[in-house]
Amino acid sequence: MGAEAVEFARGLLAEDFDGIRVLNGMVADISPKDMRQAFNLDARAFNAARQRVTNRLKIWAERHPGY
Repeated sequence: MGAEAVEFARGLLAEDFDGIRVLNGMVADISPKDMRQAFNLDARAFNAARQRVTNRLKIWAERHPGY
């Protein structure tokens, strides 16, 4: 992920504490299992947060075609 995409997603996730933690975990290449443990998230909460992150990154990609 590019730094610009990550900063954009962080901005959209500003009040989504779990989303930001999952995004940071993804950037740091932490496994989903380790993130769930570290952030005390069950599978459902983790998957929801990861989906929100993915959606924000897709928005950035749509706004920056060919990046």
